[in-house]
Amino acid sequence: MEADPALASRLQHAWDHLFKKPNLILVLAGSHIGMMSRLFEYQSPLYGRFTAQLHVQPLPFSSLAEFLPRYDIERRIATYAVVGGVPAYLERMKDQRSLAENLKEEIMSATGIFRNEPFFLISDQVKETRNFIEVIRAIGRGNHVLEDVATAAHIPKHQTIVYLDRLQDLGMVERRLPATLPPAKRSRSHQGRYHLLDHYHRFHFRFIDPNLDLLEQKRYNQVWGKIESQIRAFVGGTAFEELCRAWVWSEADHQGLSFVPEIVGSHWGRGIQIDVVAIDWRSKHILLGEAKWEVDQISAKMLKDFVEKASQYAEKEFNGWLVQLVFFARAGFTQPTREEASNVHVRLVDLKELAKRLEE
Repeated sequence: MEADPALASRLQHAWDHLFKKPNLILVLAGSHIGMMSRLFEYQSPLYGRFTAQLHVQPLPFSSLAEFLPRYDIERRIATYAVVGGVPAYLERMKDQRSLAENLKEEIMSATGIFRNEPFFLISDQVKETRNFIEVIRAIGRGNHVLEDVATAAHIPKHQTIVYLDRLQDLGMVERRLPATLPPAKRSRSHQGRYHLLDHYHRFHFRFIDPNLDLLEQKRYNQVWGKIESQIRAFVGGTAFEELCRAWVWSEADHQGLSFVPEIVGSHWGRGIQIDVVAIDWRSKHILLGEAKWEVDQISAKMLKDFVEKASQYAEKEFNGWLVQLVFFARAGFTQPTREEASNVHVRLVDLKELAKRLEE
């Protein structure tokens, strides 16, 4: 398309005069999102001639069982947090190796595809990459509010908005709103937080990009030491919470909830954070969930703390609604916790149940 700008016009002519009536299917495929999206714009010669469009997404979490059959659910979730569902990335993760070994062999290596992959992807979509990379780097290092992103990227706020809008169009960044925000307020809300969509981008700019000097010296063990101390929080705050929210959708599809959600997300604000929220505004049903990627089983006290937090919030903000509480845990629950959950009507979901529903 770049070498021959007239290609789209010739395709239009061929389709209108030669290919439209015969029993022919013409498929145009490309990985350059910007170029592909321009084919649908009004000024494009092919505008209005597409029967359908398909934006191919990464594979779902359930696919990791085929790529990494020897990994248990914990290691698959950790791997998913690092590389997501991109097949080319998953093919390089070997289940004969530990996660640490995979990171050292594939992701930290200067000769692998991972080291410069984010920069190649960004440069493939935009011409002036510097500010785009700074914005992505700022989000990847934990800045999610507009003002914080602008400060960390050293770019004026009004310009940062332009870059964020463009990155959203390219499918690299998403703006999340609290799930508890009423539909009428969502379009004009200023509570949005920006997150990187690509799993590997999140991992790269959190752990690889800040340690490039050490990686250039092949000090892989030292870098892994830094990653190891933070990987639990990273997995829990990204992939695990997202999979818990995916479980809610799937459970609703299988009639496992008392309602069908209109929206599933999370809640933040006013000094409270709720990992999993599902709402049906019409029937006034709400689900509030806690997601813990802890190495130890959840104690009865942790459950009571969650119930108190969630109940107080629901009573204050959703008084009179039907409330369902769910607790998700990596390591499962102690017997006293299960007994307490039965008494206070909290549903407990461990990794076995989570994986069963997601991998069906």
